[in-house]
Amino acid sequence: LVQLEDPLLRTEVAVANARIRELRSQVRANLNSDRVAASQFREELGVAQSELDYLLDKQQSMTLEASMPGRVYIPNADDLVGRYVEQGELLGYVLDKPPATIRLAVTQDDIGQVRRRIDSIKVRFAGVNDRDFQASLIREAPESTNQLPSAALSTAGGGKLLAQADDPSRLLNNQRVFIVDLEFEPGSTELMLGTRALARIDHGGEPVATQLMRRLRQVFLRQLNV
Repeated sequence: LVQLEDPLLRTEVAVANARIRELRSQVRANLNSDRVAASQFREELGVAQSELDYLLDKQQSMTLEASMPGRVYIPNADDLVGRYVEQGELLGYVLDKPPATIRLAVTQDDIGQVRRRIDSIKVRFAGVNDRDFQASLIREAPESTNQLPSAALSTAGGGKLLAQADDPSRLLNNQRVFIVDLEFEPGSTELMLGTRALARIDHGGEPVATQLMRRLRQVFLRQLNV
């Protein structure tokens, strides 16, 4: 999937191989004339071989392979070329089935309606514009946050939420939002992890007076920064 490179590791392997060749020569040179010295060099050779084996295992681990069959998704794969990565850093995903969860950012103005009543939820994905998927709400964060789950939700990533200009990650939002998770059944549709989704939530009918009162309350709470 991914080939990593470590020039320092290559140098360490070369030095370890040279050390082993030197120790083998010392063992042969002293085998008949000085058995004690030959025994000492043989012990050093065993230690050097263990160090080389460790380095070779480390070198082999620089080639990343999937431990299971599936589809590979590496976000921003082009940005990985030439970049340093840390051990344990998440580089991508191997998906054994299509993703079935959508993470949705709901503004404070709309969270009341989401909590109060939902008749139906339909989602549509970028690149699959001719089909709507039925979805249901499965999780909701109890508190609001200004941390977006993905930069794709901010205006910098093509979304509608205004990211803070001084945040290079584009994950800090100017307004607080509530994170909710939707579940849907993709069927045979191939969807990659990270595909942008649009959700339409039907709250049913509501009298005009009730709508006006709700909007006035939202404006009032916004002014109080609640």
